[in-house]
Amino acid sequence: MTKKSYWMWYWGEFEIYHTFIMSGRREEYGADYPTMWHNDVAYPTVDFLKTVTLEKEGYLLLRTNGKGYVTVDGKRHKTGDRVTLTSGTHRILIRVTKDGGFPCVWVESDVCPSGEGWECARAAMAERVPAAWMEQYDSPDVTPETFLFSYKTVRPLSRETLDGGVLLDFGKEMFGILNVSGLNPAKKTGIFYGESREEALGGENAIVFEYTEGKKSVRLRPRAFRYIFVQGGDDSVRVSAKYEYLPLKQRGSFRCDNELFNRIWETCRYTFHLCCRETYLDGIKRDRWPW
Repeated sequence: MTKKSYWMWYWGEFEIYHTFIMSGRREEYGADYPTMWHNDVAYPTVDFLKTVTLEKEGYLLLRTNGKGYVTVDGKRHKTGDRVTLTSGTHRILIRVTKDGGFPCVWVESDVCPSGEGWECARAAMAERVPAAWMEQYDSPDVTPETFLFSYKTVRPLSRETLDGGVLLDFGKEMFGILNVSGLNPAKKTGIFYGESREEALGGENAIVFEYTEGKKSVRLRPRAFRYIFVQGGDDSVRVSAKYEYLPLKQRGSFRCDNELFNRIWETCRYTFHLCCRETYLDGIKRDRWPW
């Protein structure tokens, strides 16, 4: 019977890879604004190792995020081969390399599935560490290069038609993917994001904005906002967002007889939750520095 398998990778590379990708998504004033600080990248080639002693015959089947192979007792097999493991002791080594991502492997097996109990090492180096894995990466079709967020569809609480466009208020700050429809493809439309009404209406003084032309509808990259101003839009414009977040469990609470302090605590809690992403951010919209 096949046991549960999980993607596994070299310890720390998940965090390094996703921090690097996230840092490259920064933007200011309508242009990409990647970080000016040093960014590490994942090690390109990694070995995964395990010694198993079997009382009866088993099997393994390797899938890799990258290029690689598996050796059993020194005999090499390619990715996708179903390898029979006879009874007795076997030394298994998997080597995988990935250019532009980070190498990880999935082992389907009834006797040695990928996950707990495997070791890994940077290729040709002697030092071994336990292989890293997470319970949420239990599907062979979703590699750890995809950071798993939760999503919820939200719509603006109010809209206001102004000279030159439509202003929408989502009620509170959030981070999400905007879906905008009802655009006039013959016109150049500006979409301005704001923490405040004033910022959204500030034109290119807004930290984050984008122009679109030739399309009736657009799906925009994830960004932080509360207010959205669709410059050049009219009553036909419709906007919704897919709120993107981590489903974190709240482990503490605070309440006192001063309502101002209660509101301050709730604002801090919500802001911290917004900034909990691939890593902790100092601000969800502008600086987006990882800590």
